[in-house]
Amino acid sequence: KVTGKVALITGASRGIGRGTAICLEEHGADIVINYPKCDDEAQQTADAVSALGRKAPIVQADVSDRDAVEATFERVEHFGHIDIVVANAAYTGRGPIVDLDWQEVSRTIDVSQSGDFHTC
Repeated sequence: KVTGKVALITGASRGIGRGTAICLEEHGADIVINYPKCDDEAQQTADAVSALGRKAPIVQADVSDRDAVEATFERVEHFGHIDIVVANAAYTGRGPIVDLDWQEVSRTIDVSQSGDFHTC
């Protein structure tokens, strides 16, 4: 049961994050929508969540930046609590590993591993 709960979902502007946001909203949760970029996609997720009467604040933050994640939690203090955290944000360089440069590999680690750690 998630009615009345508050869920923070990282990477919620599209894909699995958006689907998770809508699913939790359909079961009664308010959703904090985190996203790194693509304001329009984040707004579309918020509109879908809000359409059924739930709160859906949008908080832009790169989860690889620990200070940005901490600021995200500070921005949603008005809820008084976060009950559910879905550390969904991910990044991956596309292509064979031997063709990727270190910046793409490092970004993958920073978002997909460190981002989960910072969020949780």
